[in-house]
This record gives sequence, structure tokens and C-alpha cells, in this order.
Amino acid sequence: MQITMLYDLGTASRLEDLIIPPLWEENGGCITGVADGVSCSQYLTGKSGGQRAGNILLQTLAMAEQQQTLEELILTANKAVGNLHESHGISLDRPDLLSGVVFAIAKTWQNFVQVIQVGDCFALWVSMRDEIGITPNQVFVRGNMKPVRAELMQKHHGDRQKAQEDLKLVLAQWRLEYANKKRFGGYGILNGQPTLNECLQSF
Repeated sequence: MQITMLYDLGTASRLEDLIIPPLWEENGGCITGVADGVSCSQYLTGKSGGQRAGNILLQTLAMAEQQQTLEELILTANKAVGNLHESHGISLDRPDLLSGVVFAIAKTWQNFVQVIQVGDCFALWVSMRDEIGITPNQVFVRGNMKPVRAELMQKHHGDRQKAQEDLKLVLAQWRLEYANKKRFGGYGILNGQPTLNECLQSF
């Protein structure tokens, strides 16, 4: 199996994107994927909340036991992120204040591949029969950010930094309304909320 990863930091001010390198299991299985941190809080370690959540996810996957399913590993990481928030006095009922991580993670073994995805990360694959598959973007279903970004850039006369600050407020409101709320057409984010399990998309 060939795994190709492309990466670009873009205009981000801090590194919160995460490549999950191939983690091989004793049975020949492999876990790999991508993740993107979402920050709302700065913790004492000097790392952003999104970086901390991404590190917790990566460490959980790296310590996987053979019998654990991919979903179990993700929910274990989610619980650890929730514990981190609560240790800093942040309520899990306030997704606008919760840092987290979105992801697309694949587990392969023998002739089977499982992909679990949340948020706006995605995975693309080509089968041996040249059939192409791609995971849907949960966030894009809620709405397109491009018009919002364009409006904020116009409001701030092209000042990207000021537009970005306003965009954070818009995204916080989106998280409050839609994060891990499947019944409202929401999207998943690994931020410690137990309702993440309702938003996991498995392929």
C-alpha cells in the first residue's frame, strides 16, 4: 500500500496541523491520517489548545493495543481532552470555549480499510479498480466560509489580521451552535464532549 501526504502550513500563525505517520500494529495493520487543531485556550505548557488536543490524539493512537478499534481509540483521546479542559475549569457544555482537533484517520489491515472523519479534514482514496472515494466535509455542509472571509476582509480594508480576529468570533459561534450536535445538522470535533460519538463518520 502506498501512502502519500502533502502538507502546507499556509498562513497559519502556529503549527496546529498534524500528520499522523503510519503506525504499524503487530498484526500488520496500520493507522495513519491527518488532523487540524482548533484553539480556544492557551495552556501553561506554552502550547495552544489545538496543539495539546492533537498531541493527545497522536499519543493515544501510538499506544494502541491490537484489540482496540479505531472508534475506541478516538473516544479514548476525546475523554482525555475532556479531562484536560475540566482540569482548567472549562465546562464541556461550552464548545465555543473548548479547544480540540478535527481529523480523517484510516486503519488498514489485510484487505480492509476503515476511515473515520470529523470536521473539515478529509481522506481521498483510489481502489485497485481505479474507483475514487472521498469523505464529505461536515463543516462545508453548514455553510461556505469564503463569503464570510471576503466580507470581513472588506470590512477591515484588506487587513488580514483584523479579519482573522473577527473570524474567530464567527467560528466560536458556529461551534456553540453546531459542534458535536448531529441532531442540528452539526459537525464533529474531538474537544472532550461525549456527543462526539454521534458525529463520527465511518467509511
